Amino acid sequence: MAKKEWHSLRALSRVDYGEKVDSDNLVGPDILKKGALLRIADALERLATGKTELETLKELEGQKKIVSDLSNSYITKEREAGSLCRSISAYKGVIAKLKGKLAVK
Repeated sequence: MAKKEWHSLRALSRVDYGEKVDSDNLVGPDILKKGALLRIADALERLATGKTELETLKELEGQKKIVSDLSNSYITKEREAGSLCRSISAYKGVIAKLKGKLAVK
């Protein structure tokens, strides 16, 4: 009895298959079917790889947009805070000036 071993079907499906054939009988329906199926499998693998790359790029673009929006929001809030600080300083100056005028009388 032959010893059974575990083999990954995924790895086995990537093996380059072929057959020994007479050069007269090179193109037969079975050989064409096998070759076509192997080419289809290769093409599907390439498509799947491309799809995952596109999904990753789309995800990164979404993250870049979020970062950009947050950055713009931060810059806007920082400008607003600077403007408010200058307004507060101006009001403090006006109050000091008015206190000075009231103290003289």
